[in-house]
Amino acid sequence: MGKDRDAFTLIVTEAFPEDEGQYLCIASNPGGEVHTTATLKVVAPEMPDAGPKLSEMKDCVVDEGSPAQFKTTIVGKPTKMTVQWLREGLLIPESPDFQMINEGNNAVLLIGTTYEEDSGTFTCRVTTTAGQVETSAKLIVKSKNTQ
Repeated sequence: MGKDRDAFTLIVTEAFPEDEGQYLCIASNPGGEVHTTATLKVVAPEMPDAGPKLSEMKDCVVDEGSPAQFKTTIVGKPTKMTVQWLREGLLIPESPDFQMINEGNNAVLLIGTTYEEDSGTFTCRVTTTAGQVETSAKLIVKSKNTQ
Protein backbone atom coordinates (compact mmCIF):
# COMPACT_ATOMS: atom_id res chain seq x y z
CA MET A 1 0.00 0.00 0.00
CA GLY A 2 1.44 3.38 -0.94
CA LYS A 3 0.46 7.00 -0.41
CA ASP A 4 1.16 9.71 -2.95
CA ARG A 5 -0.21 13.01 -1.56
CA ASP A 6 -3.96 12.37 -1.29
CA ALA A 7 -4.01 9.14 -3.32
CA PHE A 8 -3.70 5.70 -1.79
CA THR A 9 -2.76 2.70 -3.94
CA LEU A 10 -2.97 -1.03 -3.34
CA ILE A 11 -0.41 -2.88 -5.49
CA VAL A 12 -0.73 -6.63 -6.05
CA THR A 13 2.78 -7.52 -7.27
CA GLU A 14 1.94 -11.06 -8.38
CA ALA A 15 -1.71 -11.68 -9.20
CA PHE A 16 -3.07 -15.24 -9.21
CA PRO A 17 -6.62 -16.51 -9.83
CA GLU A 18 -7.18 -16.88 -6.09
CA ASP A 19 -6.59 -13.10 -5.73
CA GLU A 20 -9.69 -12.34 -7.80
CA GLY A 21 -12.62 -10.58 -6.20
CA GLN A 22 -13.76 -7.29 -4.74
CA TYR A 23 -11.39 -5.13 -2.76
CA LEU A 24 -12.78 -2.62 -0.27
CA CYS A 25 -11.05 0.63 0.63
CA ILE A 26 -12.23 2.46 3.75
CA ALA A 27 -11.06 6.01 4.43
CA SER A 28 -11.98 7.59 7.72
CA ASN A 29 -11.27 10.76 9.66
CA PRO A 30 -13.02 12.63 12.47
CA GLY A 31 -15.56 13.90 9.93
CA GLY A 32 -16.74 10.44 8.92
CA GLU A 33 -16.01 7.41 6.82
CA VAL A 34 -16.21 6.62 3.06
CA HIS A 35 -16.03 3.29 1.27
CA THR A 36 -15.12 2.37 -2.30
CA THR A 37 -14.67 -0.99 -3.99
CA ALA A 38 -12.74 -2.28 -6.97
CA THR A 39 -12.86 -5.64 -8.69
CA LEU A 40 -9.72 -7.57 -9.61
CA LYS A 41 -9.99 -10.04 -12.51
CA VAL A 42 -6.95 -12.22 -13.28
CA VAL A 43 -6.64 -13.36 -16.91
CA ALA A 44 -4.30 -16.03 -18.28
CA PRO A 45 -1.20 -14.72 -20.04
CA GLU A 46 -1.14 -14.93 -23.83
CA MET A 47 0.22 -18.25 -24.95
CA PRO A 48 3.24 -18.23 -27.26
CA ASP A 49 2.73 -19.26 -30.87
CA ALA A 50 1.70 -22.86 -31.26
CA GLY A 51 3.87 -24.72 -33.71
CA PRO A 52 2.58 -24.43 -37.28
CA LYS A 53 1.28 -27.34 -39.33
CA LEU A 54 1.34 -27.65 -43.10
CA SER A 55 -1.22 -29.26 -45.37
CA GLU A 56 0.14 -32.10 -47.48
CA MET A 57 1.48 -31.16 -50.93
CA LYS A 58 0.54 -33.22 -53.96
CA ASP A 59 3.03 -34.79 -56.37
CA CYS A 60 3.15 -33.05 -59.73
CA VAL A 61 3.62 -34.77 -63.11
CA VAL A 62 4.09 -32.48 -66.12
CA ASP A 63 5.42 -32.57 -69.65
CA GLU A 64 8.80 -30.90 -70.16
CA GLY A 65 8.36 -27.18 -70.90
CA SER A 66 5.09 -26.95 -68.96
CA PRO A 67 4.65 -24.97 -65.73
CA ALA A 68 4.34 -26.70 -62.35
CA GLN A 69 2.97 -25.58 -59.01
CA PHE A 70 3.33 -26.75 -55.42
CA LYS A 71 1.01 -25.37 -52.75
CA THR A 72 0.64 -25.86 -49.00
CA THR A 73 -1.56 -24.19 -46.41
CA ILE A 74 -0.08 -23.11 -43.08
CA VAL A 75 -2.46 -24.16 -40.32
CA GLY A 76 -2.33 -21.93 -37.23
CA LYS A 77 -1.65 -18.25 -36.78
CA PRO A 78 2.06 -17.76 -36.33
CA THR A 79 2.95 -14.11 -35.79
CA LYS A 80 6.37 -14.34 -37.41
CA MET A 81 7.33 -16.94 -39.95
CA THR A 82 9.89 -17.66 -42.63
CA VAL A 83 8.96 -19.75 -45.66
CA GLN A 84 11.73 -21.50 -47.62
CA TRP A 85 11.57 -23.83 -50.62
CA LEU A 86 14.09 -26.58 -51.24
CA ARG A 87 14.78 -29.02 -54.08
CA GLU A 88 16.49 -32.24 -53.06
CA GLY A 89 17.37 -30.58 -49.72
CA LEU A 90 19.01 -27.49 -51.26
CA LEU A 91 17.52 -24.00 -50.94
CA ILE A 92 15.99 -22.64 -54.13
CA PRO A 93 16.88 -19.01 -54.80
CA GLU A 94 14.00 -16.92 -56.05
CA SER A 95 14.29 -16.29 -59.79
CA PRO A 96 11.98 -15.74 -62.76
CA ASP A 97 11.86 -19.55 -63.16
CA PHE A 98 11.04 -20.24 -59.48
CA GLN A 99 8.55 -17.80 -57.98
CA MET A 100 7.68 -18.10 -54.29
CA ILE A 101 4.35 -16.59 -53.32
CA ASN A 102 2.96 -16.22 -49.79
CA GLU A 103 -0.69 -15.18 -49.71
CA GLY A 104 -2.34 -15.27 -46.31
CA ASN A 105 -1.80 -18.79 -45.01
CA ASN A 106 -0.89 -20.23 -48.43
CA ALA A 107 2.67 -20.84 -49.59
CA VAL A 108 3.03 -21.45 -53.34
CA LEU A 109 6.03 -22.34 -55.51
CA LEU A 110 5.50 -21.65 -59.21
CA ILE A 111 7.90 -23.13 -61.74
CA GLY A 112 7.41 -21.25 -65.00
CA THR A 113 9.06 -23.72 -67.37
CA THR A 114 10.04 -27.22 -66.30
CA TYR A 115 12.97 -29.23 -67.58
CA GLU A 116 13.63 -32.95 -67.13
CA GLU A 117 16.47 -32.16 -64.69
CA ASP A 118 13.99 -30.31 -62.43
CA SER A 119 12.52 -33.69 -61.43
CA GLY A 120 12.98 -34.45 -57.73
CA THR A 121 11.59 -33.82 -54.28
CA PHE A 122 10.47 -30.29 -53.46
CA THR A 123 10.07 -29.22 -49.83
CA CYS A 124 8.36 -26.27 -48.20
CA ARG A 125 9.92 -25.37 -44.83
CA VAL A 126 8.17 -22.99 -42.44
CA THR A 127 10.05 -21.67 -39.41
CA THR A 128 8.43 -19.74 -36.53
CA THR A 129 9.43 -18.86 -32.99
CA ALA A 130 7.61 -22.05 -31.93
CA GLY A 131 9.50 -24.40 -34.26
CA GLN A 132 9.98 -25.65 -37.78
CA VAL A 133 7.84 -27.87 -39.99
CA GLU A 134 8.21 -29.23 -43.53
CA THR A 135 6.12 -30.89 -46.21
CA SER A 136 7.41 -32.44 -49.44
CA ALA A 137 6.17 -33.71 -52.80
CA LYS A 138 7.74 -35.02 -55.98
CA LEU A 139 7.99 -33.29 -59.33
CA ILE A 140 8.18 -35.64 -62.30
CA VAL A 141 8.96 -33.95 -65.60
CA LYS A 142 8.29 -36.18 -68.61
CA SER A 143 10.81 -35.69 -71.39
CA LYS A 144 9.55 -34.63 -74.80
CA ASN A 145 11.51 -37.55 -76.22
CA THR A 146 9.53 -40.09 -74.18
CA GLN A 147 6.76 -41.79 -76.13
